[in-house]
Amino acid sequence: MAKISTYPIDSSVSLADYVIGTDAEDSNITKNYTVGSLFAISSGHVNGYSTTPTTTTFAAADTYVVLANVYTEGSASKWTAATNRLTYTGTTPATTNAFLITFVVSTRDALSDLTFLIYKNGVALADTQQGTATTENNNISIQTIQNATTSDYFQVFVKSSAIGSVVCNSINATVVAVR
Repeated sequence: MAKISTYPIDSSVSLADYVIGTDAEDSNITKNYTVGSLFAISSGHVNGYSTTPTTTTFAAADTYVVLANVYTEGSASKWTAATNRLTYTGTTPATTNAFLITFVVSTRDALSDLTFLIYKNGVALADTQQGTATTENNNISIQTIQNATTSDYFQVFVKSSAIGSVVCNSINATVVAVR
């Protein structure tokens, strides 16, 4: 067998292509695996984004409300991105699922200080709180590492130090497995 580095590079990789590996559960014997089978064991990922400005209204000061946005789902596996939330649709046990969840939010027209927080299944994740001072435009990144089981969902909530509204120019949400 020649050195692996001497083989030609396949410029059109498909899910049906094969790679060689060692089966740790079968006496470490060498086996073929499809590229698709490797993706099938992935815990999943998603990219959701919105570039359509939306307005979030605050009926009361210092009260969290869900940040108004509608995601367009980009690349996704075992996750969905929909109106105001990212939802895990995989079935891998929670003990093996750790995900880095990142939201990057761009706002404008804030008339008061804003505080952002990630919620999981309707419960605030206090360690994700991020604040911004009153300015014309704000960009903020919020992230957390969380386990997820089927149907767990994540949302961005925001509160204002005064009654009013804020425009969300854009939001980009990304989830990647870190297990």
